[in-house]
Amino acid sequence: MVVGYALAKAHGRNIDRYHRLLSTHLSDVERSYIETRLLAERSALHALEEADHEKELSRNS
Repeated sequence: MVVGYALAKAHGRNIDRYHRLLSTHLSDVERSYIETRLLAERSALHALEEADHEKELSRNS
């Protein structure tokens, strides 16, 4: 559980950082890369949340 929390926190920090970067002046290539990384971080965070939800459901069954 501690590892999952730490991973979720890391993904959240990365998402915040990418949002800040997107508000700066970037080339098209840089913007595309940041948007790709942002999508990957959001997907990873969503997967962690889904896994946590599934664990909670199986624990309550």
